[in-house]
Amino acid sequence: MGQRKSRGASGTIELKYLWTETSNSHLETETVATLSALSEIELVLTEKYEKTNFIRSRDSECSTTKHKISVDTLIELIKEHGQIA
Repeated sequence: MGQRKSRGASGTIELKYLWTETSNSHLETETVATLSALSEIELVLTEKYEKTNFIRSRDSECSTTKHKISVDTLIELIKEHGQIA
């Protein structure tokens, strides 16, 4: 009888990171996008945006959005829209 080994998705990859600060240091913004394994067959894309106003804190904001996708669907999307490297 033959053998078979299989591994699913694991870990996290940071896809995007951007941090900015105004010249007077009163306002910072941070944008982060990560792709993480939710299970062996599902991934979650997490996008976080944070704006910190050190003078007027009520103008500060933070938001997080998450999108779930199967590993197979992501592979098909990359094949359809990507270029052979």
